[in-house]
Amino acid sequence: MDFDLIIIGAGVAAASALDTLAGRGLRIALIDKARSAGGRCATRRLSRDPQSPWLDSGAQYFTARSAALRQPLERWRAQGWLHNWSPRIACLDEQAVPQPSPDQQTRWVSPLGLNRFVRQVIAEHNQSIEMLLGTRVLSARPSAQGWQLEDDQARQWQCRRLLVTAPPAQARDLLPATLATALPAVEMQACLAVLLSCEHALDFDALFGGRNTSGIGWAANSLSKLERAPARGLWTLHADAQFSHGIVDPEQAAQDLTDRFASVCGLPAHAFTPVHQHLWRYARPAQAQIHDTPSMLLAQQLAIAGDWMHGGRVEGAWLSGQAAARALYAG
Repeated sequence: MDFDLIIIGAGVAAASALDTLAGRGLRIALIDKARSAGGRCATRRLSRDPQSPWLDSGAQYFTARSAALRQPLERWRAQGWLHNWSPRIACLDEQAVPQPSPDQQTRWVSPLGLNRFVRQVIAEHNQSIEMLLGTRVLSARPSAQGWQLEDDQARQWQCRRLLVTAPPAQARDLLPATLATALPAVEMQACLAVLLSCEHALDFDALFGGRNTSGIGWAANSLSKLERAPARGLWTLHADAQFSHGIVDPEQAAQDLTDRFASVCGLPAHAFTPVHQHLWRYARPAQAQIHDTPSMLLAQQLAIAGDWMHGGRVEGAWLSGQAAARALYAG
């Protein structure tokens, strides 16, 4: 099947590209190996009940420092897709003791989890796109029409232009060697995410790991995104890069991180009930560089985008996808 544009990856950068190209009448396919869109803006519910409580397991919030993101943000806020999150913040000191650390940062979250927000942005353009989820593309090769893609079921698609929003290691595996070697040498770090429930109230809603040996990079109570000073917790723990590196047994590592968090909170480990754990293998760039151009046009009909090209944040992913879409259809 032929398309004007195929986007590999269905996260924030892809959503931004779709938003940027809206109204052009393009036939677009959005392909992702996952069963649902959202990328690392992932949300997990406690049960299959769509009304059950949820936890953000990937990105926890985003900022909007740039005018390019603030403009659509006002529309999303008016639609009820986003609201401001003002958590009680603590930071671990060198002895891994939580210390109050308030700031004035404006943080944006979704009342239904960040995954729902990304899917809402994509759904705005459902009439002009074809969603191919649960599809693992193995190769992308130049063709007479532009690009030919093939997945692990030997299915093929043709497109005039191609936008790859996968992490750099995965993008390299897709592309011909002559183009793959032109990608920036960006090291991506892993991150273990551990989701827990707890019936105890804590003195903070979000915790930065700071400079210590706790292994905790970040923790957040998803219930605090809906109510002030919640009486219980649905906690997401993100291990730091050192703890997450080289994990062989994610289940055992999750228990270890839970024990450490319980110690920090002054609670026994059994106060926390495990919900889920997930090892993000390409969570963040080792060095959060801000490139002058937040995307890369590798060929006239091929662009690369992603948060790893512009600071490693949700906002960087949005700016990167926007820049890539404009570069592909310049003029």
